[in-house]
Amino acid sequence: MPSWNAAIPIGPISPTMPEILIGPTLEQTAAALASWDSGILALAPASANPHQFHEAIASAQAQGLPDEACAIMPTSGSSGNGKLVVLPRSALTYSATATNATLGGPGNWAACLPTHHIAGFQTLARPALTGHRVLNAGRGTPEEIAALASRLPQGERTYLSLVPTQLARLLESAHAGSARAFSAILVGGASTPRHTLDKGRAAGLNLVTTYGMTETCGGCAYNGIPIGDTQMSTELGGRVIISGSVVAHGYLGHTPFAGTYTTNDAGTFTGGKLQITGRLDRAITSGGLTVLPEPIERVLEDVGAGESVVVGIPDTQWGERIVAVTSFKLEAPKQRLKPLLEALPHEFLTPSDLGLTSLPYLESGKPDRVRVSKLVAQHG
Repeated sequence: MPSWNAAIPIGPISPTMPEILIGPTLEQTAAALASWDSGILALAPASANPHQFHEAIASAQAQGLPDEACAIMPTSGSSGNGKLVVLPRSALTYSATATNATLGGPGNWAACLPTHHIAGFQTLARPALTGHRVLNAGRGTPEEIAALASRLPQGERTYLSLVPTQLARLLESAHAGSARAFSAILVGGASTPRHTLDKGRAAGLNLVTTYGMTETCGGCAYNGIPIGDTQMSTELGGRVIISGSVVAHGYLGHTPFAGTYTTNDAGTFTGGKLQITGRLDRAITSGGLTVLPEPIERVLEDVGAGESVVVGIPDTQWGERIVAVTSFKLEAPKQRLKPLLEALPHEFLTPSDLGLTSLPYLESGKPDRVRVSKLVAQHG
């Protein structure tokens, strides 16, 4: 198994003084990775309470953590209940190796995602493993991506990782063609609209859709196909179960996953490729029926509503009322949605109806569904 580029080792943490990066910059995370040879490398958002973070790690260490070096970082919290995940370095190493094999070989990585979340962390960890470079793409704006693309090293593979919103903004700009300079562009973190992928590929971009989560060291299926020794199956109701070397140790202070992670995602397999249909923990129960928001969101995006968030709001008659918050107002979208919603009540709002200029986002780049739900409930 390949080794990490280790310089000055960080020794095992003590119960009272864990080594933690709070709201780390790209440079701080890269420096920590370069010297990470043993012990725990923990990363947290700027909003984290350092004292509580230290205590949580110390308590879990007393209960038992992996003997090898491991990273600890939070999930994105897109459903409002983020958790701390323990990632053994062996799992991260395997993930990086399998990613390189899938994409066609190791290379440099452009970094523009928060490094205390797994997607951004991996854009630094993968090149640290192979001795390649990290290239700063700022916040991943179209202008920053184009500027970096213009100075990429000739003859070297370079990869870029974006969330769907970043990709959509790039394709709407005059800089989309510049991104052809990247060997591949990973798109993940949320469901990517089909028309966005079609538009990007028509522009000559090598787009690779990714599926995964912090609990699987990030993307573990590329273009619907599991990487490395990753195995996926579905149980009753379509819930996706993942096993293999990319699976994390577990949640900090909880029972280990033991090589198998049961997700909250529903999916199907077509021709050996995984298709995610939605999140089971976002399911809306209205009028005695269970509705997944994601298929509705995809249709809304296809009919020109832009990025959309569908939520369920408590309703005394129906149990939950289905509300769609769309980036753009549509005059008559209901007819297209009727097969999905049947006769269920539904209403459409825009961010301006909620006092916002645009949909709110988490640090990870995903829509902040919890905040949208609260604002819709307050709106009535």
